[in-house]
Amino acid sequence: MPRSENPLQSALVEYVQSIDPDRDRDTAKEIERVRAAVAEFGRWQEFEEWRISTFFDSSVDMIEIGGKSWFKVRVECDGQEFICRCPTLDKAVLLAKFYRRLIVDQFYSVGPPWA
Repeated sequence: MPRSENPLQSALVEYVQSIDPDRDRDTAKEIERVRAAVAEFGRWQEFEEWRISTFFDSSVDMIEIGGKSWFKVRVECDGQEFICRCPTLDKAVLLAKFYRRLIVDQFYSVGPPWA
């Protein structure tokens, strides 16, 4: 039985599909930049100003869990911090993009976290 999606779920699915690296060159390039940094330093970090004096602090770190390599994803902005672990670097980059988008959409739709 197909499940029904509400408008928020539909929007999230649409965004995830739009950043598929097989279809989106910018995402594919971002994955390669992160891959190169993690290979060289074990970590990728980026600071990005997305509105005046409002920054993302995003990072992907290689970590070990149960003897296997995983990736810790962290995106922080205005006191909001999203953290998760991913089994692949590609998924780590996609989740970082997703979290950044979620923060921006939350800001413009319901306001900043301190409001």
